[in-house]
Amino acid sequence: MVFLLFALFFAIFLRFYNFSQRIDWVGDGARDYLVAYHIAKYGEYPVVGPTASGISNYFYYPPYYYYILSLIPRVNDSLLFFIGVSTLFHATLVVPIYFIGKRIGGSASGVFAAILYAVSASSVANSLSFHGAVFVIPFFVYSLLFYIQAIQTSNKFLLYLSLSLLAFSSVISYVVLVLMPLIFLHTWIVFKLEFKAKISLTYFIAVL
Repeated sequence: MVFLLFALFFAIFLRFYNFSQRIDWVGDGARDYLVAYHIAKYGEYPVVGPTASGISNYFYYPPYYYYILSLIPRVNDSLLFFIGVSTLFHATLVVPIYFIGKRIGGSASGVFAAILYAVSASSVANSLSFHGAVFVIPFFVYSLLFYIQAIQTSNKFLLYLSLSLLAFSSVISYVVLVLMPLIFLHTWIVFKLEFKAKISLTYFIAVL
């Protein structure tokens, strides 16, 4: 536990040291802030979300991403606060990452994974940026933790919770869609036959 607290402190320090000078304020983040700000301050609710520009023949995500982001400027409309909330969530991911490692390989593996995440240059850089693909990382990490717990304990509630987080993430960034078939296939293999029909329906609804 001492090592976990150390990793958490170090993760927060590395991400918030000289914070205002290090944030990566790119076009997507500016767009997301402006839309969230207008929802919070003027009640202007969009009916479509951002474009999935990484795919040819652009398509639009649902607007849920913007609705969630609008909760932040309702508290404080500062740009630093807006990105800082996301950065803090990313920093605290050392905790679920520790438990993922512990579930798979024991306490030592959990501590190693947490420290590795805390000092990872790419993880630090991601946490100082803001766009959909970065925003979904915490949701995916918790989805993975709940999924591992569900498989190890045969807990169906945790499985549904994991799949729900995964489905929610997919409407923010299409990157998650790549992983959904793999997780569904593993679930199909692991769980008992009578439960597979329900899982199939859940997966189908999630993809829709």
